[in-house]
Amino acid sequence: MQAWERRTAAIHEAGHYVVALAVGSRCVSARIERNKVSSPDERTWIGSAESFPFGQRQARQRRMIACAGSVAEFIYNNEGDPPDPDCWFDPEAMSASDWHLTDCAPGCPDDSLLAAIRRVGVMLDIDGPKWPKLMLVARRLIIDSRKENSPREQAA
Repeated sequence: MQAWERRTAAIHEAGHYVVALAVGSRCVSARIERNKVSSPDERTWIGSAESFPFGQRQARQRRMIACAGSVAEFIYNNEGDPPDPDCWFDPEAMSASDWHLTDCAPGCPDDSLLAAIRRVGVMLDIDGPKWPKLMLVARRLIIDSRKENSPREQAA
């Protein structure tokens, strides 16, 4: 289960990373780490991604970056199927922070967000040119997380 959650976190953050680069962000970073909150309701792996200049982007680009992680997860978990528009009416479809960045209330996507989700779905098509980059970034995040969460570093 933890390996699946680590891979899912990596796919999610890699989605943000790849789309941010595709829409012209100059400085992009992403990472995943073991969740320090020990609650059965919490994921064991979490992550974050940042892109600059995020706030200066057009609303359409910000929404594309914000939804990209969840769109990447959807495509990965559904064997390459494009994102189903009905799924985004579930408040759990994205994290609270990703919903916030879309300027939509959780579970209440507007037409502009649904259009961004469709665009990102096409961009991250599993047979398209961006998917291999997404998988490379996800692998790098997993490898980097192993280094950061090694027993030697945890004891230090």
